[in-house]
Amino acid sequence: MSGNLNVLSHPLINTRLSKLRQTTTNSKEFREGIHEISLILGIEATRSLEEETFHGQTPVGPFTGSLIKPRIGLTPILRAGLGMTDALLTLFPAAPVYHLGLFREKTTLQPVEYYSKLPPDPPVDTVFLLDPLVGKSSFSCA
Repeated sequence: MSGNLNVLSHPLINTRLSKLRQTTTNSKEFREGIHEISLILGIEATRSLEEETFHGQTPVGPFTGSLIKPRIGLTPILRAGLGMTDALLTLFPAAPVYHLGLFREKTTLQPVEYYSKLPPDPPVDTVFLLDPLVGKSSFSCA
């Protein structure tokens, strides 16, 4: 599985991130900001997904439409990534969600897995790892 990291620098995201970082931001505003940023990031991160065409019928005639070809899965990194999940489910409502719990060991700074609901052979082609880094200078979806 190849991995692409998408880090987006965009005026709308920068403005929302600035709001999220403020101590005066309440929980409702924080959740809404995470959702908005995640939706924008999800659209940008999926820009190069392969499409396949199909033929359909409208009330006035035939048309050629498109579908996303790869089967998409979502993996939020607990707990912070959960806030991104609903936005990505807006884009991929049928996507399976696989949870992964990680923390960084304090002395070595190495990741430690404490929870995994990753299937041994996931029935997907592409998985988006969801983990916001709100306190840092980036917000990413891999």
